[in-house]
Amino acid sequence: MEFLSRNDYSVIKLEDFVSCLTEKREVPVRSVVITFDDGYKNNYTNAFPVLRRFNLPATIFLATDYIGTSEIFPWFNGLSERDQKARENWIPLSWEEITEMNGDGVAFGSHTCSHANIRNMSKITFEEEIERSRGVIERQIDKTVNLFSYPFSFPKYRRSYSDLTKEIKEALLGRGYLGACTTIIGTNSRGSDPFCLKRIQIKNTDDLFSFAAKVDGAYNWVGFAQRFYQGIIEPLIERRQ
Repeated sequence: MEFLSRNDYSVIKLEDFVSCLTEKREVPVRSVVITFDDGYKNNYTNAFPVLRRFNLPATIFLATDYIGTSEIFPWFNGLSERDQKARENWIPLSWEEITEMNGDGVAFGSHTCSHANIRNMSKITFEEEIERSRGVIERQIDKTVNLFSYPFSFPKYRRSYSDLTKEIKEALLGRGYLGACTTIIGTNSRGSDPFCLKRIQIKNTDDLFSFAAKVDGAYNWVGFAQRFYQGIIEPLIERRQ
């Protein structure tokens, strides 16, 4: 975050970037948007103090069924009960922590309620989840929620998912959402679809050189590999199984 602050990057709010796309306005040069998925306590204990120190905005997408509970997210059930420090990092945020961050530069969006795989949801269930999760967040932070992040790897580069992807986007648009983040690897441009925003994952193993390369788009080629695997290799593997 210090690197971004000192090297002329424009760290902007996700909602402002989406507005630039929908209103066909110029995006600030060297723009970066910071997002987090799920709603882990370490967003508050580790990330929030750093964001506040450098006065940087960010958006956290909440899987609302877990927020405010003391239970670890189910995909971390493999963590040892004895590893208390790890469990404390990965338990969900509390609404008190969210309220504090909400008043200090952090925005919040929906990540559904259950964090279930959208590909296994009925249309009705998905519509209920995006409506209910947004309502829960809005009541807690007293602000409009209109940004979304797809759980798991969605959408994928699969022809069989094209109709489902269209339905999902229509459901979001019809319920007042303005944009959605994916796990598709890459950077975005002025012509990007606001409901199919690419992202670059930053890992704890990245050094500063790797981080700089990622935010400058040098890792966009990985998106082509992702597209090849999801569109061609993965379906072949599934057919053989």
